Amino acid sequence: MTVRRSRLAALAIGAVALPVLLAPSAGAAPSATSGQEVADAGAWLAPHVASGVYSYDSGFGDYPDYGLSLDIVSALHQLGVQPAAQAAVLDGLAAEPEAYGVGSAGGAGKLATVLQQTSRDASDLGGRDVLAEVVDMVVTDAGPELGRGVDASPWGDYSSGFTQPFVVSALSLAGDPLADDATDFLTRQQCADGGFRDVYSEVDPTTFANAAYLDPATSCESDLDSTLFAMTALQLAQAEGAAGLGTNLSDATTYLLAQQSTDGSFDGAGFAGTNSTGQAARVLAVQGQAAAALKAADWVRGRFVTPALAPAGSPLAGEVGAFAKDSAQFTDALTYGIEPAQRHEWVRASSQAALALQINPASGSVVVTGAPAEASAGSDVALTLSGLAPHETVQVQFESSAGAGRSVGFAAVALPTTVVANAAGTATVSVTLPAALGPQSILVTGLGTGRTGTVDITVLAAAPGDGTTGGGTAGGGAEGSGAASDATAARRDGRLPDTGAPVDLLLVTLAAAAVAAGAVIVRRARA
Repeated sequence: MTVRRSRLAALAIGAVALPVLLAPSAGAAPSATSGQEVADAGAWLAPHVASGVYSYDSGFGDYPDYGLSLDIVSALHQLGVQPAAQAAVLDGLAAEPEAYGVGSAGGAGKLATVLQQTSRDASDLGGRDVLAEVVDMVVTDAGPELGRGVDASPWGDYSSGFTQPFVVSALSLAGDPLADDATDFLTRQQCADGGFRDVYSEVDPTTFANAAYLDPATSCESDLDSTLFAMTALQLAQAEGAAGLGTNLSDATTYLLAQQSTDGSFDGAGFAGTNSTGQAARVLAVQGQAAAALKAADWVRGRFVTPALAPAGSPLAGEVGAFAKDSAQFTDALTYGIEPAQRHEWVRASSQAALALQINPASGSVVVTGAPAEASAGSDVALTLSGLAPHETVQVQFESSAGAGRSVGFAAVALPTTVVANAAGTATVSVTLPAALGPQSILVTGLGTGRTGTVDITVLAAAPGDGTTGGGTAGGGAEGSGAASDATAARRDGRLPDTGAPVDLLLVTLAAAAVAAGAVIVRRARA
């Protein structure tokens, strides 16, 4: 197909800073979160680049990884966190402008893309015009390679399905006239099944460099990660005004959905990984595939270090916000922590997987089951919570706003409790009903995702002699013992500390006084 770009559409959309967080149609963009997961992920990634370019011990000395540094900057920028860490990397690159991407169409394209995302001048990185370099590496001669970004390196050409999307992104953000040709070339690399190929050329067996260009009509094998990179670039190009990409993206989405495992994961490198699955979640969300996107995102969350998994003294203490690359690595880390030799893999996985944290369902997505339609005041109700993120800490509380049927002292009964969801995103909790009669709402909130759910239970007066409190209602004259029961139940549920008899006595006294005061008010009203 031939891509034609609507300049009016590009102006209407305005500057797009996020390469995946695009909204080409209503409801297609990932939804907002409560921010805690995102903040944790950013706080874990940021120290790795606090001093500038990320580096690690490669076994042959300290190795600066400029490409991964850019991935971290892009992730932090898209998540909207840690601006100082982002600036540290970009300032470090500006101090040594020739260190990354020279002669590489994909490397220069990636650098120019991130610079534009973060509102830096891609035409002046410490005096280097990165954007002009990208333009110079695009084939302008008529033929099957028109629009292809080809390396201008003495070591040969290694351009592929991983590099062309960065050329498209850089030129699309810049509004360069060659963006149409680059985008058009990328769409021609789409295979019959909707996926995009990785290998563009035959490979020299001696130098491993690309040689003759392969016609996709005769050699086209789809690659998952190449498809993800291509879709990301095409979504950005579409948001920047490129027309006619709907069919390409629809066909690629069909291919992508066929690659998703029943557990939500994607296998991009011989194993189900958080980086491929995280990127797939974002791409699917932009395409409006909300259910598949959330399933992928929650699979990624299942390999995320939450506060519940990293208490002080545990193997993962201090590692909240990190993502393992796969299930095996995550399971090992629960026992041994993050091995020093594997930290680099965690950093790489986290820079891509973290983007899945912005994919959440709307509030009300937590399903609460097991609640009876009605139950006696002071009785315990066992609830099952589902639809949460794996290992998420969950707050359960009674809604404390004033309303009909709520008794004096209701807020004291409605102190919240917390539980932790399991790896499947479910949890169980036992809730003691308050003394207030009538409809009561129990609110469930995931503290990582911000997902919520509610359930209503009608609280009935306790039968005489059953050991429960009657609250501030008629019937039952032992107000003091009722208040003591409330305090005991609250302490048993972990809502109040067990500090001994003096505190118990004080609670009983205060609660009894409150109930008595309520009774006086009732008697006066009746008088």
